[in-house]
Amino acid sequence: MDDIWNDFRKLARDWQDRPGTDGGIAALSGFSFQLTASLLEMIRSQPNPDHPSTFIEHLSDLVTREGTQIVVTQAKRTLRGASLRDAASELFGIY
Repeated sequence: MDDIWNDFRKLARDWQDRPGTDGGIAALSGFSFQLTASLLEMIRSQPNPDHPSTFIEHLSDLVTREGTQIVVTQAKRTLRGASLRDAASELFGIY
């Protein structure tokens, strides 16, 4: 049984050394960042269960109500040109 795990670890190491194989980890890391930012906003805004003021994954990553304004947020763990263009495109699609 130990041989199987040794083979698996070697295969995983070899795979991780290849460029472009970290997409799943990056996606999970980004989602974790988005969820953390959303939970922080929910705690900060102390939502009323009858009138919530924070929405996750509605229109965008995070939507909050601040007074009479609606704030739409795209949470990005890293900001690259393509990410910024995609977020801006989504925002203007909503607007």
